[in-house]
Amino acid sequence: MASNIAEALRQCNSYAEKGYELAKNSYEEIHQALLKEEQKVLEANRRQNQMTRIANSSVLQRQKNNFEEFKRMDLALKKDLDLLHRNQKEFSIVVFGRTMAGKSTLMEILTHGNGASIGKGAQRTTRDVRDYHWQGMKITDVPGIASFDGREDDRLAMEAAKKADLILFLITDDAPQKDEAEKLAELRSLGKPVLGVVNVKLALNMERKALALRNLQKKLSDTVRLNEICKQFKAYATQFNQDWQEMPFIYTHLRAAFLGQSSQLNDTELYSMSNFSQVEKYIIDKVCKDGCFLRIKTFIDNVTVPMQQRMELLLEHSSINVKEALVYRSKCNKLWNWRQDFIDRSQKKYDKFKEQLYAMICNEIDDFVEDNYDNEYAGEEWNKRVESMHLENLCRNFLQELSNECERKRRELADELRTEIKFSSVGVNASNIQMEGITDTQSMLQLGALGIGLIFSGPIGIALGILSFFFEDKAEKIRKQKEELTDKLIEAMEPVVHKIDEYMINEINDNILHKGIDGLCSILNEMDDMLFELANEEKSAAQYLNDKLYNLNAKLWNEAITYIGSPNSTNYYLYNTARIPGQIYYGIGAGTVSPKICKEMSVLLGEKIDYISVPNADNDDKAYIYKLWDIVAELIGEWRHEILEFGDDDKIRLIHLEDNRSLYDIKNEMGYRLMVQIQCEPIDEV
Repeated sequence: MASNIAEALRQCNSYAEKGYELAKNSYEEIHQALLKEEQKVLEANRRQNQMTRIANSSVLQRQKNNFEEFKRMDLALKKDLDLLHRNQKEFSIVVFGRTMAGKSTLMEILTHGNGASIGKGAQRTTRDVRDYHWQGMKITDVPGIASFDGREDDRLAMEAAKKADLILFLITDDAPQKDEAEKLAELRSLGKPVLGVVNVKLALNMERKALALRNLQKKLSDTVRLNEICKQFKAYATQFNQDWQEMPFIYTHLRAAFLGQSSQLNDTELYSMSNFSQVEKYIIDKVCKDGCFLRIKTFIDNVTVPMQQRMELLLEHSSINVKEALVYRSKCNKLWNWRQDFIDRSQKKYDKFKEQLYAMICNEIDDFVEDNYDNEYAGEEWNKRVESMHLENLCRNFLQELSNECERKRRELADELRTEIKFSSVGVNASNIQMEGITDTQSMLQLGALGIGLIFSGPIGIALGILSFFFEDKAEKIRKQKEELTDKLIEAMEPVVHKIDEYMINEINDNILHKGIDGLCSILNEMDDMLFELANEEKSAAQYLNDKLYNLNAKLWNEAITYIGSPNSTNYYLYNTARIPGQIYYGIGAGTVSPKICKEMSVLLGEKIDYISVPNADNDDKAYIYKLWDIVAELIGEWRHEILEFGDDDKIRLIHLEDNRSLYDIKNEMGYRLMVQIQCEPIDEV
């Protein structure tokens, strides 16, 4: 701890350089991950464009949006780091509070101003961010938060907060509100240490000074009321999945402090009564004691927060892709099972169709023979009779019936895909899933002509001769003539029937089964594989970032241990970390870290410290894994994992939550966010 504020700030500068190097190296690793992500998006685009029979453009759009968000994060992070580096010589404090809460008064007190800015808060422009200097530190006053239609104000305030080493959060004792708590939650999510300042409202009539001082003392000494106000305000934290119980609050009367030090009054008693000296003391003590560490933490958290958000988003998208892949897989399996049933039914239908077709031809032959047994040109007449039977139309209608059944199944499957994908993942647009032929009025089956052509050409040569009546009975001759014509017609039709059978079987197998069903199964399977591959790539990218998070968190842990002067007082090895900046830090490893050290680290970091020791972790990998599983169960309740195979030999592990809670509802809870750092896998609810 530095002996005075000037010495502390000199030391802070050297620590800031160290923090910048850590953050810069991490940024460069993130940037390399971005370049890899770009290649994945291009590959996904190429594969999707090749799938001409089915398209789900939401998959590709999601990948593009994901990549664009990654690029925005990368650019914003680079900008923030550059700005931090340029201003790293200054310890930065940012003052937050809603308009008219007393921020301007607080700034006037710190800078010994003349009060010109007091009461002007409502007149400030959205870009009016003011920097002051006090005790060698930069104090930034931002526009009032949670103001009416103040989105630009809020954005500027949060941008300033990213560069802050310490936040002063100002509220008043007259009903703090939820929108103020929401802004505090945003600040805490950045990992910033926060000092709460409660500005006690009380009108001061300095013409009756003694009474004014008594009333002021009474108001500030009513800690029961003030503590209850702070308790009520801190209770908002649960609505944002945070915990503010350890956050300090100091009670002061800002107007009294300003008047007490003003040149008009210069009233030391009034200033002392205002309790503002405790605010100044807290800031100076904090900087002298922890300022160097806070400077490192500012740089590390500036990278950690967006990296963690990116990692969580990658896992969320990985989960969506896994769930969509499973929908496609189930549709493929369902279609394949339907295919076998369809084949069995189609075979029976076709056997009956052939039987009826053959019976029809035989009946036509019998009728034809009765009328044409003595016709020398019976062959030509039979050709006309065959044409009048419309065999091609009969075959076409039969195939069309099978084709229509396939088309109905495809439509049904497309509708199921849209519905199931829509409800499998919140926010997924499934309306753009298209299949070839689903919206086309034409059948997927394009039937060609059978090409039966002429069966006979020229005279058939079976007419009865005149002389034959002298040698044989006429009736017998007619019978033989009919029999001969029947045999010739049957013989002539045999290759036609064979050709029809061959054609029909080929059409059923090639067009209806292979192109209509097998091809669709193949495309569904390819979508399944592609989505699983995307999910696996996103999971791998999340794990890559999670590894970098571990490195940053471990460095922060070790810096904290060293900073509090206990590098050799613990016997531990950190295997894993899970951290929500500004809230909680899980250290998981071998050996022990004493509760005393954890408490000191908690004060330093402004985060609850929980060190979990894994017995025999060095010698027993299973013990370590089982312990992690137990930790996950404590964080999110009952769970299980499932190994899913895809492609040739690839696998992905999916975590199922067993407590019937929606993943959408719990993804911002601390338990869930810690869990995804411990088990960095896609997650689904049962």
